[in-house]
Amino acid sequence: MKVAIIYSSITGNTKLLAETIKSEIKEEIAYFGKPINEEIDADIYFIGSWTNKGDASNDIINFLKKLKNKKIAYFGTAGYGGSTTYYDTLFSRVK
Repeated sequence: MKVAIIYSSITGNTKLLAETIKSEIKEEIAYFGKPINEEIDADIYFIGSWTNKGDASNDIINFLKKLKNKKIAYFGTAGYGGSTTYYDTLFSRVK
């Protein structure tokens, strides 16, 4: 199985999560890094972003629009305190 890990990070928190996922993956890493315009061939895509006003970053949103009928595992970071309501709203948007 080939795995791609694509992330967008401003403060380094999302990058840290991406690196942690990479360290635990035993399969072939087809790509690791920021979104690119070229097609990335993988069986599963781990995609992560910081939270931009309740959404993923624009570069991740644009990358996700290119993926059709692919297996995706999304992860993200948000630094907005401990508000359960806020995180529930984010979770609903991701779903």
